[in-house]
Amino acid sequence: MKFEFHLNQNLPKLSWAISFSKKTQIIDVYHGSNVEIEENCFFEGAWDGEFSEYLFEDSTFFVGTGCKILGNDPEQKLLVVTPNHVLEKVLVYRTADETFYASNSLAFLLAISHQELDTNYTQYESDFSSILNGINSYTSKINLCEGYCEQYFYCNLEISSTLYIEVKPKREIESFVDYSDYYKRITSMLALLGANVSSKDRNFPYGLVTTISSGYDAPACAALAKMIGCDTSVSFNKPEKYESDSGAEIATVIGYKNIIHHSALEYLKNDNLVEAEFCASGELGTGIVFQAFEKDFSSNLVFFGERGDKIWSNSWDDVNDEFRFSNEKLAGISFTENRLSV
Repeated sequence: MKFEFHLNQNLPKLSWAISFSKKTQIIDVYHGSNVEIEENCFFEGAWDGEFSEYLFEDSTFFVGTGCKILGNDPEQKLLVVTPNHVLEKVLVYRTADETFYASNSLAFLLAISHQELDTNYTQYESDFSSILNGINSYTSKINLCEGYCEQYFYCNLEISSTLYIEVKPKREIESFVDYSDYYKRITSMLALLGANVSSKDRNFPYGLVTTISSGYDAPACAALAKMIGCDTSVSFNKPEKYESDSGAEIATVIGYKNIIHHSALEYLKNDNLVEAEFCASGELGTGIVFQAFEKDFSSNLVFFGERGDKIWSNSWDDVNDEFRFSNEKLAGISFTENRLSV
């Protein structure tokens, strides 16, 4: 197996797609400008480990996607790595003539494999949001005009030279002993993550930005991000309903110096069809309000509060280790295509 890299400056800068032929064992990688490239691996994002070791597939917190060639001939395998969270995924398509495609973007996967969505199929929204049922119960097959593609959350995929796919679970995380253990592990992970994003070995280092509000989970994330050097917080202060929820006072107390506010309605001024980006990965584009922060998010690792009301609740009646939020309506999955471009 061998990667052959093809940079396309017109692609979203963090997007990638691969085409792997069983006949040639060449893996063509088409990618945007900010994808990190090495001889036997490529990736976008960061993880809680030493950057120069490139062990993103074995980390406990990988926020990104990528691929790696494992082993030596003739037993080499292609490893496709998904994020260590369930807000994004990797998509796969296999053809009858034994070609394997994968991408971190649905739009890119369709383009490279010359496939199309079925306009008569009405369940795409529910299929994408089925991750709310947990990592063991989501809908994996996504209908296309010809056959289907597959979506994979929170796992790694080992692809053999014959294109056989073996789904490998993520590294198992031991249960927390108590709150002190929980806090210690989170802060240790964040310290490693902070060192990774700013590593001098990176071609494209990331800065740090956090969201803030007057709620609970966003301020908690902001406080933790501050511990590893984050000094920029963003929030909405318009329209009126956001004025009391901007979290500006909390950001000041935590010690943030650069506190940025925008209106949640700024996306209405865009003329770039950004709506398509936010709708493309599901949830009917509910994350589009964050288009207001595109310039602030660009080339930064962004901290979001997500599901804190459930995960930290002492009265949640469905505690589980599958990322299952079956009573929720919104899966938080609408950011992918926009994230890859900013």
